[in-house]
Formats: sequence, structure tokens, C-alpha cells
Amino acid sequence: LELKGFKKIHFEPNESKTISFDLDSNLLSYYNIDMEDIVEDGEYNIYIGTSSNKLLKDTIIYKG
Repeated sequence: LELKGFKKIHFEPNESKTISFDLDSNLLSYYNIDMEDIVEDGEYNIYIGTSSNKLLKDTIIYKG
């Protein structure tokens, strides 16, 4: 689990907001055993929340 694309957003009490963001394939990349920066096709879990123990989860499918 890695923290990527982090942005802190402030809410007033009882305030709601619609938040959107783009997921660039670079956010899914990692270095393989040959030290190549790659993105593998497959499912990726996306977590959004107020803290590490209060998360919503969704899954995206990436096909390069």
C-alpha cells in the first residue's frame, strides 16, 4: 500500500464537497527486478478516507 496523489482538503462542520481527480498511469507504476519503471495490466485498489483506519475502497482495471 502506497500513498500517492495525496491532497489534504478542509471541510467545515456539516459541509459537503464533490472532489474529483485524474489517475495518471504514472501513479500505478513501480520498479521491477530489472529496475524498469513499469505499469502492469490488472486491478488496482483505490482507497479514499479521513485516516488510515477510515477508508472507502474502489477497484479500477488498467489495460495499457
